[in-house]
Amino acid sequence: MLVFFPSLTRKMLMKREHVNYLQWSAAVSLVCAIVGTISLSTDFWINGTAKAVKFNISDVQDSNINYGLFSGTLVRRILLITCIFNENICIWSCQQYNGLRKKEAISLFLGQETPFSCLVTTRSADYNYLNGLATKELFLSASVAATAIFFIILTIIIYYASFILILLNCFMSPAITFLNITGIYIITISAFSINLIALIIYGSYYNSWVKNNIGILDTIVGDYKSDANLGIFFVIFLVHPTIIILLKFRNNKLILQRKETVIVVAKSNKCVYCFWSKRNASFLLESRYPFYVAP
Repeated sequence: MLVFFPSLTRKMLMKREHVNYLQWSAAVSLVCAIVGTISLSTDFWINGTAKAVKFNISDVQDSNINYGLFSGTLVRRILLITCIFNENICIWSCQQYNGLRKKEAISLFLGQETPFSCLVTTRSADYNYLNGLATKELFLSASVAATAIFFIILTIIIYYASFILILLNCFMSPAITFLNITGIYIITISAFSINLIALIIYGSYYNSWVKNNIGILDTIVGDYKSDANLGIFFVIFLVHPTIIILLKFRNNKLILQRKETVIVVAKSNKCVYCFWSKRNASFLLESRYPFYVAP
């Protein structure tokens, strides 16, 4: 189709000036998209600790909790040293009571079969019930979590689209407005807006629920009290708007370049003096003087 529109074809295939700024913008968009994709499967969105408050064991250390959007890890530090001085032996045991820990040590020393059994909470929770159900304030909000995940995934998809669009503009100059530099501005601002919504929702999700109740069984039943902080992947979504800064630098360079004027004298029946910017010099001469050859 472009064969019938030579001027449109020439404009689309026109090489961009200062293409290095576009290449840097494409790199930023690609890095954000890749890191955002990786972050979906990591456990570093929330970093927290849970401290035992109701156990008889005062030496139980804090548990470590890390989780992302879909999965996480829980590390319980409940090992206590137990020594049998008559036999001059010590072991680390996770049994709740001293008698059970000593029994486990003796059983291991005698070579008896000793099952692995660490502390697991199986009793009923101590929270208040409302109509037979626990109050919802003790749980994380499903709707807020799902909404935050939706906007985060949508932001990552736009990052990939932004990378493709910027890469396209590195090699050609599309005539369609939404596919050229204007389109890059639009898609970058759209990504920033959706990203901002995602961060606000996720931030409120963290501040209202996760910060004081990390949402594991231990904290819901009241055996542990948790404290949580936002992880490192929360920051990566603030990098993408730097594309606008790069495009602004490129635009400023183009403006300075186009301010340089050139005087060209073309011979015909009478002298004609033309003033134009460097960028449009060849085009203007070609339109007025068909046999002119650009230098």
